[in-house]
Amino acid sequence: MEGLWVLNQKFRRNQCRFMTSTVGISNIKKLDLLIFTTEDVTALNTFASAALSVTPVIVDSVYRKVFQYDATKNYFIIHNENFDGPSGKNENLSLESAQMIYREDMLSGYLKRVLLQRE
Repeated sequence: MEGLWVLNQKFRRNQCRFMTSTVGISNIKKLDLLIFTTEDVTALNTFASAALSVTPVIVDSVYRKVFQYDATKNYFIIHNENFDGPSGKNENLSLESAQMIYREDMLSGYLKRVLLQRE
């Protein structure tokens, strides 16, 4: 299984081990890194009914907090692979810029996908 994320069954919920290889970042998206039990799925779906309505607030709060630091703000200037809009410069970058809205949408989608599980 060289080149793939290997889930160690002993630590399957909290720890993943990466084996070196040439697998690209785009291939990692295709791997199922989260394994949920039936009880986990039930709990996530129950929690989702309350959490989905506040997901935009959570995402906005996360980005407002990390945007306060130069290190993360500089990272946000890097052009996302699937983002088609214009990239900003550090002095022009704001939470309302197209790239930041794209990133917030990606995090919202990820959270929704994690919360809405099927068996």
